[in-house]
Amino acid sequence: MWHVRVELWLTPRVIRRAEANCLPAADKYVSNVVPTRAIAAVGGVLAAFRVAALAVAAPSSSWTALLGVWWLAVGPAALFPQGAQALPANSHGDALVGEWDNHDEVAFSGRTAGQAFAPPRIAVEDRRRANATSSAAERFDARDLPVSFTGWPTYAALAQTRAGLAGTSGGGISDYGSHAALKAALDNRQPLGLALYASFGDVAARVADAHLVLTRPGSERAIALDRRVHFAPWGWTEQASGGGARLEGRVATASTDAFVLEASVRGARGLRLGLRVSDADPAGPLETLQPGPVAHGSAWSRSRARLTSWQQYVPAFQSGPRRAVWVAWQLRRGARAQLAAHAASIRLGPARRARVLVAVGRSRGAALRRLAAAERELRRGRFWQHTRADWAAFFRALPRLPARTSRRNRVTYLEANTALRMNLYAPRGAMRWWGSVPSKVHFPQFFGWDTAFQALGMARWGSWSPSWVGARRFTLAEQQLLLELAAARSNGGTICLYFTDALSCHEPQWEQMPVQGWAAWEVFRADPDRRRALRFARAIYAPLATYYRHLWATRDPDHDGQLEAYGPAETWDDNPRPTGANQPTSAIGLHVPDYEPVELQVWAALYARRLADLAQVLGRRAAPWRRDAARISAATDAVHWDPAVRGWLDRVGGHLVDARTPIMWWPAFAATTPHAAWAKAALRAHLLNPREFWTRAPVPSVALDSPLYDRAEHGFYWQGQSWLVLAYGSLVALHRYGLDDAAAELRRRWLAVVGGKGGLYETYDATTGEVGFGSAWSGSYQLAAFAYGWSAAFTIEALLGG
Repeated sequence: MWHVRVELWLTPRVIRRAEANCLPAADKYVSNVVPTRAIAAVGGVLAAFRVAALAVAAPSSSWTALLGVWWLAVGPAALFPQGAQALPANSHGDALVGEWDNHDEVAFSGRTAGQAFAPPRIAVEDRRRANATSSAAERFDARDLPVSFTGWPTYAALAQTRAGLAGTSGGGISDYGSHAALKAALDNRQPLGLALYASFGDVAARVADAHLVLTRPGSERAIALDRRVHFAPWGWTEQASGGGARLEGRVATASTDAFVLEASVRGARGLRLGLRVSDADPAGPLETLQPGPVAHGSAWSRSRARLTSWQQYVPAFQSGPRRAVWVAWQLRRGARAQLAAHAASIRLGPARRARVLVAVGRSRGAALRRLAAAERELRRGRFWQHTRADWAAFFRALPRLPARTSRRNRVTYLEANTALRMNLYAPRGAMRWWGSVPSKVHFPQFFGWDTAFQALGMARWGSWSPSWVGARRFTLAEQQLLLELAAARSNGGTICLYFTDALSCHEPQWEQMPVQGWAAWEVFRADPDRRRALRFARAIYAPLATYYRHLWATRDPDHDGQLEAYGPAETWDDNPRPTGANQPTSAIGLHVPDYEPVELQVWAALYARRLADLAQVLGRRAAPWRRDAARISAATDAVHWDPAVRGWLDRVGGHLVDARTPIMWWPAFAATTPHAAWAKAALRAHLLNPREFWTRAPVPSVALDSPLYDRAEHGFYWQGQSWLVLAYGSLVALHRYGLDDAAAELRRRWLAVVGGKGGLYETYDATTGEVGFGSAWSGSYQLAAFAYGWSAAFTIEALLGG
């Protein structure tokens, strides 16, 4: 067996001229929307390439020979298992594991994937106009891809096709808390095509593309292969055939920030298998909040027999210290190995099998350590069986679904839990605790309310505590909240809009809704180990109280008992509530003076109530917190209830803003109002009104019949698209006030929309139920983020009846 070893690392390189051009310090927000093509142009000017080649030969070690014997005996069966017969089927968890390989209802192939897999048709050059004219009939059909695929989640890289964009934005295989990710490239016929992403928070970009190349002796022309990709929670497998040859491969996370690709080739003699690596196209479809590279290059070191390449990226949200990544590729143990222009190849030996390791780090030493850790995992043998066993143990630890749950919903349940696991972020930098991001690649930062909502889903994992986490002292859910409060201590008491592993705010004037008190109570209640739960309560209580006092000290400048938000960024981004008018996404970061949103008061009241509950558990004074909760609730009813509208409305400059959004019944979700009649009136008049919010995809962020609903762009972002946090709050409110039949119907519509799409997404079109659009912060419109954290968490709650 020939072992192809690839190393990747990232280091800083200062390009002052590019920084001066691309990051004007005068307006940080303007720097967020620097056109991608301008950055690519700078990158083209600064690019420098050097090409080199060297032959290296080394014998295989004994352990690889033994592994080769194992491969000939049982490898193909392990690589492409048929069904789950090898696993016991006498428990709920094992039945869930059996869903891995049975995809009758969720098959995604070139002939069946069109509507389920594809995002809306959208042109790269003019995404806004294309969005305005798209329709269900124009949606992309997966037959335009040269690769058929099955399984879930669909870890597919974005690609530009004849009909538009195909693939997913964000969300790749990134297990064990990795800070990087891989996705399958389905737009070419070269086997094991993949896209590699850095996902370090301050640097998030597609840094390289790679694929295997199969050639005949004396020819550099690649054999065209028919590829069939099968996605699984842990990665993907692939079968490719053509020219008398057959290739079988598989891809997975080997360990934190390290990935393994394995291929076995059968057929014609004398074949050469190559690995070809290229820089990601800076003009390609955008999958992250970051712009493309501004500089890249490569250099060959004969003394180290290593090809290194570097790429410099501009952080989208700051003009501070430059952050970058190094990429290096190294070939070892290759008979007659050749390396030239980012391509490596080997002549296949009798075993006709090769392995590629890719490791990523923020420094050369970190990357090498990650690589060594991955090699140790592989030397232990039976890596692929251990990978499946680890995921099987994870699924077995999940709570039992109701007995009559459909197979489609069981798959959705696994997709949701898989998304939460892949979004875990191992401690690095200033982090003491594990974290969780909304979507690797696309949103690799810790957002204020996303992190707390994702903890809600992880709290359902109960006793699952894998060896690679080390969650004996606190569960993963508990660590999410401890991380947020640790970041608050590092930032003068602020839980910012988002922070990275440095725990520092990039936009300190922005915060998000104070949901941490409510989430901490839910997480505390869910911990099956009561001693650990009490330990968590003692650890979190004082930081929660400190943050609560910080809110009132900084967010009530006129001392009228109403908390004020800085602007749209602290509520629902580009929603029309602060101004009563539709606004471009560039207005997200604007300051709106004297803006008092309903949900800020509701979350604060709920926060105080949960502090009272924690205080009572810990034997401390709960009465002051309960008085605070009652005071905020009464003020919210007095100030924000509009009897003519039959709902609660935001107040700006002392006046109510009649923007018809789900905020009109938010006090019903939290039960912060004592007026049950008001709550029921708001739910019946608005949520259950098919002209407003009772839509196919629950619940639109703006009423369909409102002039503020963005019809030209299908409710772009928070101007009408459906977000599952709104569906969750609405579901709870309906149950709370006895509207159980309506709640059951809302849940049915919810699961019908999110199921069968290969994973959970950030937004959905309220009228069609299709995958929606994401943010436009980086200067061009993007598809909704894939494997989205709070969508996963709230769907888990809906499925479990929480």
